[in-house]
Amino acid sequence: MGRVVKPLREAGAMFEYLEETERLPLSLSGRLLKSIHYQSPVASAQVKSALLFAGLVSGETSILSEPRQSRDHTERILESVGVPIHERNHQGRWEVRMDDPPSRLNPFEIDIPGDFSSAAFFIGLATLGGVKGGLTLENVGLNPTRTGLIDVLLRMGARIQISESISRDLREVIGSIEISPSELSGTEIRPEEVPCMIDEFPLLAILASRAEGVTKIRGVGELRFKESDRISTLVHNMRTIGLNVEEFEDGLEIVGTEIPLKGKVYSQGDHRIAMAFGILNALPNNQIQIEGAAAVSVSFPGFWSVLSDLQKELNHS
Repeated sequence: MGRVVKPLREAGAMFEYLEETERLPLSLSGRLLKSIHYQSPVASAQVKSALLFAGLVSGETSILSEPRQSRDHTERILESVGVPIHERNHQGRWEVRMDDPPSRLNPFEIDIPGDFSSAAFFIGLATLGGVKGGLTLENVGLNPTRTGLIDVLLRMGARIQISESISRDLREVIGSIEISPSELSGTEIRPEEVPCMIDEFPLLAILASRAEGVTKIRGVGELRFKESDRISTLVHNMRTIGLNVEEFEDGLEIVGTEIPLKGKVYSQGDHRIAMAFGILNALPNNQIQIEGAAAVSVSFPGFWSVLSDLQKELNHS
C-alpha cells in the first residue's frame, strides 16, 4: 500500500499501518487534500487511478507521471464525463494532468465490454489448438494499453484477426477477436511492452511452454507484488510439472516443449495462476491438478464452466 499511501500523505492524508509497514490493515483519517504532484516509480494503473480519484475529492490540480503509460481506462471515463485530463510524454516519462476538476460528477450510464484479461485465457487456449475449429470472442475491450499480449502472440506466430469499433460512452476501443490454432515460436519481451500486458504474463509463460524455442521475459519485477509472487509461483509450478524454466529477479526464461505435462500445482490464492494452469491442463495429454482452483472466482466466477464446455466440444470432435 506504500505506493498509494506515500503520495497521499504528501498531499495531507493521515494513515497508520496497524501491523506490517506498507501492507494492510491500515487506518486512515479524512482530511482536506492539497494538490498532488507525484512521480510514480512504477507504471501502475491502480496507483494512478487512486491518485486521480483523490484529486477529484481535493478539487486541486493533480500531476502524476510514470515510467511508461499504464492502462488508461480511468482517464478515458473521466474525460467522457467532462473532467479535464491532459496526457503527454514529458522528459522520458508519461504524464497525466488534471486541472480544476469539477466538484461533482453527473450520473451516467455505460455498457461495459468484455474484459480482455479474462478473454486472454481463451485466446491462449484457442491458439494452442484447445478449441475445435478455433474461437471467436465478441464485444471485448481492446484498449491499446491493455492488448500488448496480442502484439506478442502475433510476433510468436499466432493467427489472430481483430475487428474494431469505438464505444462513444466509454471512449474505448471494442471489437471481436478471431483465433485459429497456431504454431508458436519463442520470443523476447521488450521493457516497453510490459505495462500493456502486466496481467497476462502468467498466461504468456504457459503459452511459451508450448512454443518452439526459448522465450525470455525480463523487466517484470512488478509481478512479485501481485496476488502472489507470480515469478516465483510460476517457476516453481512449471518445474513441478516437467518444464525447463530459469528464474531471474525480474523475470524468467522458458524452454518450450511438446512433452506431456503432469503434476500438482498451487495457485497460492492467485486467480491468474490458477487460470493459466487450467488452460495448460485443458490441452490433450496433460494431467495437471490445481490446488486452490477456487481463486478464479475473484475475477471470473464462470471460468471453469466455460473451459469445461470448450473441452467437451474438442473431445467430441
